[in-house]
Amino acid sequence: MSNQKYYIVSAEALPEVFIKVAEARRMLQVGEAATVGEAARMVGISRSAFYKYKDAVQPFNDMKSEHIITFYTLLKDVSGTLSSVLGVFAASGANILTINQSIPTNGCAAVTISAETSAMEKSLEQLITDNYWATQTVIDDYIPFCEWFVFPYDSWSFLLVAIGIYLIVKDAEGFRRYMWTIMITFTTATVFCALVPNGQDLRPAVMEHQNIAAWLLQNTYNLDTNTNVLPSVHVLGVVAGVAAAWHTPGLRKWGWRAGSMVLGVVIIASTLLVKQHAFIDMVAGLLVGAIGYVIVYVIIGKKRDRLLAEGKRLRCGHYQNAHS
Repeated sequence: MSNQKYYIVSAEALPEVFIKVAEARRMLQVGEAATVGEAARMVGISRSAFYKYKDAVQPFNDMKSEHIITFYTLLKDVSGTLSSVLGVFAASGANILTINQSIPTNGCAAVTISAETSAMEKSLEQLITDNYWATQTVIDDYIPFCEWFVFPYDSWSFLLVAIGIYLIVKDAEGFRRYMWTIMITFTTATVFCALVPNGQDLRPAVMEHQNIAAWLLQNTYNLDTNTNVLPSVHVLGVVAGVAAAWHTPGLRKWGWRAGSMVLGVVIIASTLLVKQHAFIDMVAGLLVGAIGYVIVYVIIGKKRDRLLAEGKRLRCGHYQNAHS
């Protein structure tokens, strides 16, 4: 038997009897059947078939490392506290693997819980906290998921930096307006999220495909939680960047304007397609971005443009005569 070989074979390729033997073994292990005869009868095989294959067929549990998480928490030494925490895991569909609890000191005990999460029905963020307004609507059910849009999604930060550097070098006034737009819109988003905690529950629990895009998106998920999503800061940044590109003199050629607009649309679409934002997050981002644009480029901008045309030298919010 030393030369015995083993193979991992897809269940779809196995004869039905092997599947039933594995199911009968499971039923015996978890107590759904008390005897071999009962288990065999319940799955529809003979006892002889069970005994013939019971040691030859075993299910393969996919225990990928990214599906195993470890939680460390400090719990009050109050009866029922640990049971409540374990109830949260059970309700989410997580399979608890290990529990370690220290001896309580000063009324608290350190607890470490390891769990397998591939069968979870909610995201890790939901497991930790669900005290937020979920922004997804029925519209989001019709928006497909595509991990490849993570590339334009992650290019957002590089776009903002590139535009900022260009404006610093080429257009100081344009840089001021760019920063004002970002400050007004990002501050509005921060204040709103502080007053109305929100999030979305659209992320896939497990990536369907294993490729570089899925790997990058999973790391993006790890760095950027699914909370504080309305209004979408990604959308606010795109509006600020595109507005700056359209208003700076050095980028007024049609190619630059069209390119910035197309890239902006793709980035905004990517927020939905990688399930980082819900539809109303995007709409709110466009609305807040439009308000910021009007404040900076229409109200403040036109006044500053008029003063510049009159020969005034501007310094941020103040101005003086160019020859003074």
